[in-house]
Amino acid sequence: MKLFKKEIIIAIKLYIKEFSEQNFPDIDKEEFFDLYLSKYSKNKKKKTAYMMFVKEMHKEYDEKEKFDKIKFTEKAKLIGNKWCNLPDIEKEKYEFIADNNNMTEHDVNNDNICTWINEKNNKKCLKDIYDNEYNFCKKHFKIFLKKKTFLERNKEKQNQIKFDNYKNSEVQEILHNNSTIYSDIYNRIYTLDEQNNASCIGEIDENDIILFDIKNKFHNEK
Repeated sequence: MKLFKKEIIIAIKLYIKEFSEQNFPDIDKEEFFDLYLSKYSKNKKKKTAYMMFVKEMHKEYDEKEKFDKIKFTEKAKLIGNKWCNLPDIEKEKYEFIADNNNMTEHDVNNDNICTWINEKNNKKCLKDIYDNEYNFCKKHFKIFLKKKTFLERNKEKQNQIKFDNYKNSEVQEILHNNSTIYSDIYNRIYTLDEQNNASCIGEIDENDIILFDIKNKFHNEK
């Protein structure tokens, strides 16, 4: 495959040279090669752990064949059986090698590549972008929307729980900075507007008043 690619690049250079000699319009060589290489890389198959294992085993058997000839079918069968019996921890090593190969062959800085990163194993997605706003592929864009919707609903639910707990709890008045604030049995702090609507603005930690909006602590002399 490398030889085939090399021959194509040589042919492209010859065509560009002929165009320039025949006074054709100027050709941006860098853009021309980038376009070709990007199309070439997209058509290349993604490496897998098994492919990396087979490659290594072929090297091993090639060394053995110097002394004892092995048929191709027998070699394939031996490699397949060896892979099936390989411990998971050994397979993970080849998965790591395959991932590194895929990252090398694929232009990870390409603007058209999904920006999703798996937080558990720090693996990057190499698929093309589906949504240009968040720069995710189709699969990870759907996951992102589901997670976003869940967090928004959960936030609304938590706010409603806090408000219901406030309404159903005993409230204590506290004078703080010449203003009256209120605390409930959960040590949360509230203020009331002119219509007596409550807003949770902080909490009490031991004898400290912590206000969420300014993130400062004030000592409460109760």
